[in-house]
Amino acid sequence: MRTRHEWISALPDALQTAKAVRGMFAIGVPLLAFHAVGHSSFGLLIGIGALLGTLGDVGNSYRGRMLTLMLACVLLPLSVALGGILMHHWWAATLGMAGLGFVIGMSRSFGQHIAALGMTSGIAFLIGTALAATPIPLFEQSGAVALGAAWALLLALSAWSLHPYKRYEHELAQCFSEAAALLHGAACCANRADEAVLMRHYQALRQKIEQTRAAIGTIDGAIDGSRFSPPRLFLLTRAAARIGASAVSLAELGPEPHAPDNPALQSALRAYHQAIDGIRETVLQLGQVLEQGRGNIDLEASTRQLNTLRAQLADVQPGNSGELELQTRLEQARQLLERIRQHLLNASETLTQLFGPEHGWAERLLPRVYLLDLLQRGRSALRSNFDRHSLLLRHAARLSLTSALGILVYTLFKLPDGLWIPLTVLVILQPEFSDTRGRALQRSLGTLAGVLFAGILFILVPDDSIIRWLLVPLIFFTVWFWQDRYAWGVAFLTPFIILLLHLLAANTYTEIFARIAYTLGGAALAMGAAYVLWPIWQRERLPMQVSKALRANRNFAQAVFDGLLAGGTFDQHTHELRRLSELEAVNLELSRQSFCAEPAHRGIDVTAVTSATLYNNRLARHLNAVAGHLGTPLRAYPEHTLRIWTKALLTTLDQMSAYLENPGAEQPDISAFETAHSALCDAAPFDPDAHDLGQQLLLEPLLRKIATDLTALYPACLNLLVDKHKAKSTRSKPPAASDSA
Repeated sequence: MRTRHEWISALPDALQTAKAVRGMFAIGVPLLAFHAVGHSSFGLLIGIGALLGTLGDVGNSYRGRMLTLMLACVLLPLSVALGGILMHHWWAATLGMAGLGFVIGMSRSFGQHIAALGMTSGIAFLIGTALAATPIPLFEQSGAVALGAAWALLLALSAWSLHPYKRYEHELAQCFSEAAALLHGAACCANRADEAVLMRHYQALRQKIEQTRAAIGTIDGAIDGSRFSPPRLFLLTRAAARIGASAVSLAELGPEPHAPDNPALQSALRAYHQAIDGIRETVLQLGQVLEQGRGNIDLEASTRQLNTLRAQLADVQPGNSGELELQTRLEQARQLLERIRQHLLNASETLTQLFGPEHGWAERLLPRVYLLDLLQRGRSALRSNFDRHSLLLRHAARLSLTSALGILVYTLFKLPDGLWIPLTVLVILQPEFSDTRGRALQRSLGTLAGVLFAGILFILVPDDSIIRWLLVPLIFFTVWFWQDRYAWGVAFLTPFIILLLHLLAANTYTEIFARIAYTLGGAALAMGAAYVLWPIWQRERLPMQVSKALRANRNFAQAVFDGLLAGGTFDQHTHELRRLSELEAVNLELSRQSFCAEPAHRGIDVTAVTSATLYNNRLARHLNAVAGHLGTPLRAYPEHTLRIWTKALLTTLDQMSAYLENPGAEQPDISAFETAHSALCDAAPFDPDAHDLGQQLLLEPLLRKIATDLTALYPACLNLLVDKHKAKSTRSKPPAASDSA
């Protein structure tokens, strides 16, 4: 029989389901209960407060979420009251919205949960302006919204073991799910299409890991008890990261070049595929255990498969260089799988300590609230963002001016449903133009669908008592879709708000369709503001982002080759440099995506951006594969020649970074590296009888791929800025596909 945790985890999206159910109860119960006792308007206002409290509960540490919900009980009713008071004077409402918009924009300095609280407070202010036209007293409006927020907080505490209070386990589970997908991609990587899929999974894993690190970083002091602590969570995060790095190294070993004639090698190949499948299943099982909140993983099957692989490889007697190369690759792959198994073993030991009574109903874990810590961190972030070049300060000023303009039109011309103009501006306008454009499209389509749906409901369901019951499923699907599918969330939220305001103000359905025009007008206003008012385009920041990615790869390369030459191991310093290299690669890819979504690419060569991003990712991946040889004696290359090659590699990367950072810097010169690479190739000729042939067979293609990456990065960096072209001769085509990974 399934336990409660297993039933929850079996749902399509367990944690979103739990949050949607909680939101449905938080809003549906007061709506229906107060209507039953003859206080419908009061119940509707409580529902509004519960709705805003639920939508503002976006997930954070225990203390952060408790603090957000408590502040919502104070700020939401104050915002409603302020909107109702200022609505009577258009100039006061405009100034109030301008100040509130600036605060909402700068609230991002305090983190995601405070930014969500600022957004819901702004929405509450606008709702207060709409409620000013109703006969409901102001104190009753504010009191009902406060009760609704408090009711949402009470429900959150009573459902403490549901989402999002299991946020850390959920995010860790997603990390291991991505790591399992990466292992599957590594086993199947045979061509460029497979490589693209592999890199998408790797970038997704890196993003999940960084999000999890950031979430766990806020946990200090948030949870009492010895079982649930940041070091254990960080250990699991590090295990997921290292499993992903090992999976990428597996892919770099490449598929077997041909089906071997050697029966022992054929058996070893079958054992290898069975072992990697077993490891992948164990990684998936680890994610499921984290989702369920109990249990552990079984490593017996994967251990047995790896022992079989070891025995099969020991029996292989290669008859030629091709068979020796395949045996060497399989041995290297077995060592990588052994590392993954060790990471899983460490994770298994952590799981036995991690899950405790804080996940049960009997002993709920209540956090302490650290308001002073939050204020100190926020003050430091605010101080750093009060700069005219700050993206956040420009966004706050843009949001302030645009939302004030929206409410000015609403109040000055006394538009019946004009609050949809500033409301649309408030939720659409983002710091980046590409994000604003995406939000505008989703908001417009979702609102259009929601208004049409509400109009159909008005025609088909004239009874207000039935409409109240329809609000319950509407809010369920609103909360369900809000975080991951914004357009769908808006499509369900729009009819919910329309029907709610209809029950309060008794609007006719013919007035509803006018709100489509207001929403589209607000979206157009937000788009115009994002384009005109102090934008910071990605094309202005891309050269610096490419430079940061190259410098991160340069530092990682120095650590790897210094360790290789000195016979060192993969120490913690090298691990951190690899993490930074991967992080900057992900940041560069995100910058490229935002750049491609911008309306104009003046001054930037789009092809160069794509090439720089692609070959920077490959360089990071190939350096990671070379790092797998740390800890083994270097015999395949003369030490002096490899030192010259390494110095030339680092020098070229430094020059390319400096060229991108400083317009007046000297153009980089790749000729020294080309000379060093030729000398390295001549110093290690292929010798089938050499005792270091296995290492040579693995290292030589990796160093060649690194040289290919650098050769492709060189013209990409020269051509990245159109006005930086020094000479037409510096342009060259990327290398052929057969030369790359």
